This record gives sequence, C-alpha cells and structure tokens, in this order.
Amino acid sequence: MAWDKNDENRRAFHCNARLLRSLRESRKWSQKQLSQRSGYSVRLISKAEAGERIAFPTIEVLAKTLSSPELPVSAPDLICDPESMAKSFVLAQCKEQRNMADAVRDFVDPGCVFSIVGDPIKIPFAGDYVGLEAFEISVNRFFDLLEFQQGIDHLAGYQVVTSQTRVVLWGKIWISPAGRPANKPIPVTKMFCFRKGYLCYYEERSDTQALENCLAPKAHDCSFVSAKVDQPRS
Repeated sequence: MAWDKNDENRRAFHCNARLLRSLRESRKWSQKQLSQRSGYSVRLISKAEAGERIAFPTIEVLAKTLSSPELPVSAPDLICDPESMAKSFVLAQCKEQRNMADAVRDFVDPGCVFSIVGDPIKIPFAGDYVGLEAFEISVNRFFDLLEFQQGIDHLAGYQVVTSQTRVVLWGKIWISPAGRPANKPIPVTKMFCFRKGYLCYYEERSDTQALENCLAPKAHDCSFVSAKVDQPRS
C-alpha cells in the first residue's frame, strides 16, 4: 500500500503489523513497555500489531515513541507496506515497461536515488539517477536494447527479505534482446529503501558479465557465465 499525503484526513488506518512489531522488538520492549511509553493500553498495542484499524493521531504517537536517531519513524511508515510496494515496482518493470514510471509514481519520493550498478560504457542504462524523470532515461535505454520475456511470472523467481523500511529481492530475470529469447535467466538483486511512506532509494545489481554478454553485438543468447551477484550496499 502506498501513502497519500491527503490520507491523514481519514479516521483510521490498518497498521503495518510486521513493521510495528519489528520496531518494538528492536527496542527490546514488550507490548506493556510500549504501552507505558506511548500512553496507550496494551489492548490497543495488541490491536495495532494485529493490523487492525487505528486512529491516525494514535499512529503518530506510536511512530514518535518508536523513533530513534538511527531510525526516525513517521506515521506513514507505520501505515505503508514496503514489501507490497517493492513487488509493485518489479511488476511495473515487467508489464508496463517504458511506462513503468506512471505505475509507480504515487509511491516514489521526488528526490529518490536510483542506482543501476555497472559500467555505463558496456551497460548503457547503468548509473545513478536522481528523481523518477531521470530514472526514465535509464528505463528507456534498457528497453531500447532489451525486453522481458512474456508468459512468465516474473515475481515467482524472486526471494524477499524485509527489514523494517528496507526490502531486498533477489532471484533471476528472463531478459534478452528483442527477437532473441534467452536460454537462461540472469541473476539480479534489487534493494528498496523507504522513508515516510515513499521509495527514497533503489539499487539494482545484476550479474554484470551476463548483461554484457547479452548486450554484445554478436551475442547469440543471454546465458550467464556465473551465478555470482554483487551484494547491495548497506
């Protein structure tokens, strides 16, 4: 679920139960301790951690209570679902292709940094892009050269780990030059960082050797050389 800045006018929201519980446990607090520190009942804390609807002002207090200098927490953070947004981003890449920016615009921060790891000389769409419009340059360069194979459940090839406001998906993608179907998929890792309910950082690391082979003018297929995938930056 994405965050709409006008949503606070609504009376109540479903909490991101997994994030709320993770933040509490990272502080080594019991539900009773969070109750005491926030001023709300244990029953309300339990209700919030069950994903039930909670009044927006209450969510704001819980966010403030759980915030730390190392990890500031906002009410939108406790409402949004980073994993769902990350998966929506991946599906937009595969299905919307050149139009993916319009499909993800509602949950991307205007200053979001998109980092596509690789040598831009060999991988023309690699580089750092600030803002969705700049990222569209990379998207268009990608689809000028490659396409996602159709008839494949692209999400099925990923595993996912969610850690509070960060999501990492890793797996294999079926991409190839137009008209030249791949014989094997390419390993890839995608990292998403969210802040205040918006995507603020995205990093994509593929098997660069496989991509370079795929993009080589005389390449006959997109078979990858190794299964090694660079790890995302911490």
